[in-house]
Amino acid sequence: MQFGRFFGLTLTLFLTPFLLAQVDFGGGNQPGAEPGPFAASPVWSHSAPVNGTVQQFDGSPAKDVRVQLIDRFGGQTIKSDFTDAAGAFHMTEVPPGNYEIVAQSGLNEAREQVSVHGVDSEVSLRFGSTDPSADAGNRNSVSVAQIKVPEQARRLFRKAQELAQKNKPEDARKFLSEALQKYPTFADAITLQAILDMGDNQMANAAAELEQAIQYDPNYALAYIALGSCLNTQSHFEDAVRSLEQGLRLEPASWQAHFEMGKALTAKADFKKALDELAKAESGAPKFPAIHLVRGYALIGLGQYPNAISELEAYVQADPAAPTVSKAKLTLEKIRTLAARATTSVPANALR
Repeated sequence: MQFGRFFGLTLTLFLTPFLLAQVDFGGGNQPGAEPGPFAASPVWSHSAPVNGTVQQFDGSPAKDVRVQLIDRFGGQTIKSDFTDAAGAFHMTEVPPGNYEIVAQSGLNEAREQVSVHGVDSEVSLRFGSTDPSADAGNRNSVSVAQIKVPEQARRLFRKAQELAQKNKPEDARKFLSEALQKYPTFADAITLQAILDMGDNQMANAAAELEQAIQYDPNYALAYIALGSCLNTQSHFEDAVRSLEQGLRLEPASWQAHFEMGKALTAKADFKKALDELAKAESGAPKFPAIHLVRGYALIGLGQYPNAISELEAYVQADPAAPTVSKAKLTLEKIRTLAARATTSVPANALR
């Protein structure tokens, strides 16, 4: 199933206010201004970090492993991270409570309980004797979790897919509900349900569902990619990058993942890398108009105004009914003014 339409929806009111602020004030919001969609997340009171390491069975660092912090009583995933090259992970601003740390890689899993009460917590996890790298060659094959899904649930899910593609989300939800009644841990169905929630702007529900889908099937690439998109809309760009990186490890050719990565990197002001990601996205979806929009913003960040104008004009022409077009036009007016000033300014040495 192609999910471009759903990912495209997450652009609404996403990048434009930030770039308009850059055009007006040279980056960042003015003091006293209302925080936009790029504002930092609120800090929980009495929160504390949870840090740790994950090792392979032989004691070597386990890198690029997903680590989740799960509420022991409610079962919700509170935080997640990926280990670095040293096998280390870091979770900040964890509220007080009792949790379980779960590290997953392929079929490998390690768990440890931790209590957070306002002071730093350190956790060490170690996998069993199964080598998680043995699963690497099967990234694009059917996962173990998918093999277990009963055929009746699969049929219901396929019907939901068809209805979602026909822009009939409520009918699709009915079939998804039936599919999940047949098999409650069906990661594909949970992910599609989350994507429909994203289309309805129910981002908190979608994020929780996608975390759940990943827990049920850690090798399902689309769940990571959709979670990255969801995190982008919530301004959690660092987390979005990590989730998208994992999605690309599992599905390197996913244009949606490259597109969402381009959005996240633009938000992080890493404009050159953003352009690289958007070029990869365009190679997989050459007619997806939103690529022009995000590329235009990245070019604004680099001060390449003529190229930015071309990209924004291409976006407006390609998708004139999009909800972000009016803001794109406003951005175009401002950029044209800046470009005109740059070309008509008098060099300092000419005044001597």
